[in-house]
Amino acid sequence: QRFLYERKRMRGIKPWRFHDLRHMVTTILKDENIETVREVLGHTSIKTTSLYMHSQVEDQRRALLKIEKHIKECAG
Repeated sequence: QRFLYERKRMRGIKPWRFHDLRHMVTTILKDENIETVREVLGHTSIKTTSLYMHSQVEDQRRALLKIEKHIKECAG
């Protein structure tokens, strides 16, 4: 584990935390229904799962705004 940490550090990659994996799983399962994602993540509440899924929607929204801004700059 220390070897992998050092390799990531040398390449400028931040080390992952277990919590980051939960967000990654949510991203991978974004097309599944929320109940399935809740079960995979082990949440007892849909509210908790929706927080993870909401963050993915916000990330997508920010990405689309960046694309829109770039297109406007190129066209302008």
